[in-house]
Amino acid sequence: MFIQRFGTWIKRGAGVFHPTDLASCIRAFDGGIDAINAASGVHAVDTETVDTWTDQTLNADGTQTTNGDRPVMDSGSMNGSDSLIWDGSNTYMDLGSGSIISATGDFNLFFLVDADETNTTINAIFSQYIKVANNGAYLIQTRNTGSVSRYTITLESDGTQGDVNMNLDLNSPPYGPIIVEFYRSGNTFGGDLNEGGTTGSNVDAGTRSILQTGNALGVRTNSGTGYLDTPITGQWGGSIGAFFAFDARLIGTDHSDVVTYLKNTYIP
Repeated sequence: MFIQRFGTWIKRGAGVFHPTDLASCIRAFDGGIDAINAASGVHAVDTETVDTWTDQTLNADGTQTTNGDRPVMDSGSMNGSDSLIWDGSNTYMDLGSGSIISATGDFNLFFLVDADETNTTINAIFSQYIKVANNGAYLIQTRNTGSVSRYTITLESDGTQGDVNMNLDLNSPPYGPIIVEFYRSGNTFGGDLNEGGTTGSNVDAGTRSILQTGNALGVRTNSGTGYLDTPITGQWGGSIGAFFAFDARLIGTDHSDVVTYLKNTYIP
């Protein structure tokens, strides 16, 4: 298995697990393997703005061409691994057109995040969206109100915002860095925070179909006819160390291997 480090593909040691080893992995953004580049095209250094986050599956990198909208490198901030700081007002990354979450199939999403607890607005971590009567959007976001840090996955269907919601609450610190997981299995949503610290009960999602459209990290893309038409809102405030997407619901060893990788790489 090869990974990209400092713009060069190198071979990992035998027996060293990485989530991209799983055939169902369709996106892999991982600060733990140094695939974060500045506008110069070389590996970003601490406090430098970042224009490219390499997708280890080679499907679509995360990019930001506008300097003022780029997240900032935070070297070694999560257990020695790199992360990106998002300012909660301007920063986001385009993850490309197409679809990360399938129209009707199962999925599993994992994020390694550390929320800015001073930001009490809606903060979108990830969105897959097209503006067609609020139809077919998954939004993952956090709203910090008082001592509660809430993570929500929302399906907007048939023109109704928040038609299906799955909420997970952290009621006391520490609020991060934590693993945030959401999945769909059949017709149900499920989720988990902090390695089982908060587990959401399954929510019936029915047979709703998700539109195949564009994706973004660190922003709620909810205006216009395109997925990043202006104005865009709900920028994430805090840090993101990793984002892994799978086009299947992970169970057993596959699931535990991904969680263990994230824990060992990012959480002290």
